[in-house]
Amino acid sequence: MHNSEKKMIITALKSGSLEVTFKKVSTDEIRVMECTTSESILAGQGIEFKVKDQSSENDQIVAYALDKKAWRSFLASTVISWKVLS
Repeated sequence: MHNSEKKMIITALKSGSLEVTFKKVSTDEIRVMECTTSESILAGQGIEFKVKDQSSENDQIVAYALDKKAWRSFLASTVISWKVLS
């Protein structure tokens, strides 16, 4: 994945929620995760905002998994697809 697409994902996570489909590194399982780093969405759920700045130079992207109600990360290089939900 190019840095420009990583930047788009990071920006979209800050603005709202995404559905990200990726391959888990440890199991090769395909995971579909609804996630966000939007301060307003997280605050609305009483979640402390923990992510400062993410760089598109890194392969790892950190986000709050709305389905698991926990912070998770995925590798940009394993992303199969992603779409904006809100």
